Amino acid sequence: MSARTPDRIRSGHVMSTQAMFGPALRLEREARLDAWEDRAPRVTGMAFTLATPPAGTPALAFGARLEGGQQSVDQRVKTAHWLELYEDRGGHVEYRDAGPEA
Repeated sequence: MSARTPDRIRSGHVMSTQAMFGPALRLEREARLDAWEDRAPRVTGMAFTLATPPAGTPALAFGARLEGGQQSVDQRVKTAHWLELYEDRGGHVEYRDAGPEA
């Protein structure tokens, strides 16, 4: 059940930031939910710099390689696609409010 259709989800407000790491990416692959494997770039490392105000002088910097990588796909794109995929695979989605009054 979803209160919003896939098209409304895609055109809606950002739902969350999305950074998926190795274990979660493997789960998506195993469930055949990884529609972005070839389209979203794999992030293999991250770097952070903390700066002091007001001049922004770097106070601390560090970075690391990511084992298994990381990939980011907008949560709106994923959710909309998964609803459509669920129906393509034979499921049925009811598009209506799911609150206590429903």
